Amino acid sequence: MIDIFKRKTPAEKNLRKDFRKVVNAASLGNEHEIYKHIHETWGRLRFNHEDLFLGGANQPLIAHEEGKPFYIYVSEKEAQIDPKTGENGLEKIRNYYADVKQGLADKIKAGEKPRGLDIDEKDLLNIEVRVIPRNEDGSLAISPDEHGLLHIPHDAFSPGEDRFKPGIFFNWDSAKMIKGMVQDGMVDSAKMMLDNLLYEIDHYGGPLNANGTFALTDDPEQPRCQPPLLSAKVMIIYNLWDQLDNPPDQDKDEWLEYAIEMLEKHHNYWMSSAHLDPKTGLSRFATTHSRPAAEVLHCEPDHFKHAYHDLMVMYENVKNYDEQSILQRPYQDRKDFYYVREYLKFTDEHDENGHLVPESFSIDKDKGSVTGLTDKYFQADTAMRESGLDATRRWGFMAADVMNLLPYDLNCLIAKQEEETARLYDYLIKSRQERGLADRPEFEIKSKEWDERASKRAQAIQTEFWDNGASQYAGDDPMDPNDPMPAAFRDRYINPLAQELNLGEFRRYNFVAAIAVPLWTGTATKEQAQELVENFLPLLLRDHGVACSTRFSGYQWDGDNEFSVYSSMLAEGLER
Repeated sequence: MIDIFKRKTPAEKNLRKDFRKVVNAASLGNEHEIYKHIHETWGRLRFNHEDLFLGGANQPLIAHEEGKPFYIYVSEKEAQIDPKTGENGLEKIRNYYADVKQGLADKIKAGEKPRGLDIDEKDLLNIEVRVIPRNEDGSLAISPDEHGLLHIPHDAFSPGEDRFKPGIFFNWDSAKMIKGMVQDGMVDSAKMMLDNLLYEIDHYGGPLNANGTFALTDDPEQPRCQPPLLSAKVMIIYNLWDQLDNPPDQDKDEWLEYAIEMLEKHHNYWMSSAHLDPKTGLSRFATTHSRPAAEVLHCEPDHFKHAYHDLMVMYENVKNYDEQSILQRPYQDRKDFYYVREYLKFTDEHDENGHLVPESFSIDKDKGSVTGLTDKYFQADTAMRESGLDATRRWGFMAADVMNLLPYDLNCLIAKQEEETARLYDYLIKSRQERGLADRPEFEIKSKEWDERASKRAQAIQTEFWDNGASQYAGDDPMDPNDPMPAAFRDRYINPLAQELNLGEFRRYNFVAAIAVPLWTGTATKEQAQELVENFLPLLLRDHGVACSTRFSGYQWDGDNEFSVYSSMLAEGLER
């Protein structure tokens, strides 16, 4: 089968060449070239349902067996029988995609070249539309070679042209793209993207890591989402409603009520048992899903092999110690002991020295299984991808400490959404007053409730996450000139084993988010902001911008690599 998206148009072939010109122009102060490049690139990133048949359903992140169709999945809610019309929802969606394919075939027959490609009808992918299959206990019933994309109702924008084919989009990327579209005068496109993300909350349980079935889990209400970034986008679209070129028939207040309902549903996601720390009332990245991530098994199986290898090295270092004797060892030995206990799986057998024998490592892609690592490791690996920071040593070895920590930036973002949800209810109150409509007292009650939630979380953030830079354990030197740890917001350990092994209250790791998010959300006090800017920011400043961290671990979001989302948050936070 031919993957026609590998046939680049002349414009696509010249993309990198064009971008070099833009960079050179920018270095000479010609910012107009940057904006022109961005504006012209939107069209290449946009995709619709036709693009799925042109190759978009054949995603590199999704396994596919030759001879089988590609799959588009819809929710049970979408597949229900309409009580008013009696129409079968699944058949309706199937007929819709059949019509899309036929319309595309008719265009090709008429001599058109979709996306500028010289293709034949036989090149169109064979796509089967299915309902997401689940077992009686709710667990996902998709075999490793039958994963696919999740249906979204509108056009969308992929974050790139090479690794990400037209057909897939992501929450982190989309949130910033929506803002860029608005700044570029593309309010309709921004609303379309936002409506897709609201649809994902409604039908799939949240704004997903990506619209692929690999982002689903064995809990239908707890898929793999990404941080809450949508409330501000709802505010933007509502306030720019009059700038829509093609406003919907729906009243903007009706749309806002639906959007708020979805924001509240997503807030419940972060307050669930998996994500909620009952002691503090704060949230963490977490999941109950204990299977290896499907796209990692398909694309990056060495990721799990690497984790096992590193754990075995740690095991050899600490296998002669128990929980009492390890306390007398240096910090790194205690940390190795901690990781081995958490993530290396053991058999019931003992070696000649009485040590439990680790389970051997193996991967079976056909069954979607990996041996040698604990269920908690796979949960942590999925939670790390939920954070969008895949990966950083901020979350420790293989980013697997993520579920053992309360992250300050996630809670800052949730507090921001809580405050903005209150403001959205205020919009509805004001609109009804201006239109002479009867008051709805529940809106005022809701506004007050959300303000109280935001205030409570902001206070907890101050209590739980501000690290004053004092020494945490023997040998910890926050004033070490080679690795200083000035006062800052830092992630807090909540794993009892970490406390037993004296690993400290906070995860000590210099990461740009420590400045960006509390400044951007306004969570930092004026005094804290001043301290961060004076003592922390200089550690991260580079000629090209802001480094992810002062650590060179080799992980993606570490060292001098730059995470543009946090860079933009930092710029706006510094303005604030």
